[in-house]
Amino acid sequence: MHTRGSRQSVALVGALAATACGRDPSSGPGETETAVVDGSETNAGDGDGDGDGPGETETDTDTDTDTPAPACGDGNLDDGEACDDGNLDDGDGCSAGCELSGGALLETCMPEPDWPERLEVLTLATVDGVPELQLGGTTQGELFYQTAWVLRLSSDCELLWATSASLPLAAREVTGVEQIDDSGAAWITGWGYDEEVLADGPGWSWLGRIEDDGSWAWLEDALPVDKPIATVVRDDASAVVLGQGQWTGANSLHGFSPTGSLDWSTAYWSSDEPLSRGLALERVGGELLTIGGVWTHDEDYVSVSASVWVSRLSDSGEPLANSVHPSPRFSFASARASVHDPITDTLALAVREYDVPLVDEMMAWVRLDASGETVLAWRSIGPGFPLDIEPDGEGGAYVLGRVDNQLRLGHHGPDEEAPALWEVSNDHFPISLAVDLEGGRAYVLTDSGIDVFML
Repeated sequence: MHTRGSRQSVALVGALAATACGRDPSSGPGETETAVVDGSETNAGDGDGDGDGPGETETDTDTDTDTPAPACGDGNLDDGEACDDGNLDDGDGCSAGCELSGGALLETCMPEPDWPERLEVLTLATVDGVPELQLGGTTQGELFYQTAWVLRLSSDCELLWATSASLPLAAREVTGVEQIDDSGAAWITGWGYDEEVLADGPGWSWLGRIEDDGSWAWLEDALPVDKPIATVVRDDASAVVLGQGQWTGANSLHGFSPTGSLDWSTAYWSSDEPLSRGLALERVGGELLTIGGVWTHDEDYVSVSASVWVSRLSDSGEPLANSVHPSPRFSFASARASVHDPITDTLALAVREYDVPLVDEMMAWVRLDASGETVLAWRSIGPGFPLDIEPDGEGGAYVLGRVDNQLRLGHHGPDEEAPALWEVSNDHFPISLAVDLEGGRAYVLTDSGIDVFML
């Protein structure tokens, strides 16, 4: 039985300081008390005419600088302030009125002994209407990271249960934890390899089902399919997994029954076609959408470009149509993550953009119609490498990126010309994003734990 974890709060801004400034009245034996009257000091002194004698007045020529009155924006957390970041700017987590606002870092949930050594994936589940966090990772074994862990945490990061699976002398990587239904059961996907695989490739996939109490319903290991990088779960608890060759970048789709047996596989790229690479998978209206990038070039590879690529397939993996969307600003563009927003029935994509030579790597978020055929908005959001995206339910999106190995998280509205609603950063190394719209929280998995932000 695992003990419940704890969390460590992170200070929002500075420390509370209180300073008093003034003169102490002299009151010792033989000392004369001075009174201040209209800026002058009246003294019962010695009467020598130098200003300190009886009835003589001495004008105070010293300049006393009092400590400024506490004010919002001074960098000190004063009474009545929820935060103070040293400025009067909005959109950075602390408003111009020193109130917490979107992007405020509320806390960082620090790793506990029950957590895996290497944190790899974070998703959000809703169990009987209550949001819970699903955390996947691995722990070092004799030779590799051999033990795969899955943890269920409450929305305030308390450990509910932890479970693991290991394979002697083989490495594991958790690539997905996806909720099956409102009961809290989940599909787990991952990749495995050993010393022979390191020499010859390409490794193998493994997958399993975990019930809401953390018990394994089943675990299928050493499946001869590509590395799973995205999974969608159907209503009947069956699943479709997007696979990617570890060394080749080739794509494949695999359909699995609710008990993990392989029902069908489809490979939809070959060497005589433009190189396409699927990095995300959605299921919309009973059809599958693989989303990523497609690279085109001339015969001599002199002219090379890349565009956002969406491949629409039937629910059993039969190709239906492809859509290609070039960047309006750069010669290279590739979607790194996607999500279907059921409220607006649109697709939100986190896109990487750049030119060759790679000098400036930029992030963009792109909104497509539900079929992936029409671009509704294309918004550049600045330097960085996009990692994850979640919709805000109003046509905008929360985008997680990495800039110089540091976290960058922003809320971008539907107007592609308007500035970000808010954008924040810190020095943690970001991995993935989960958003609880009803709870008003964004959870970012980092190498340091889980950062919890206010939406």
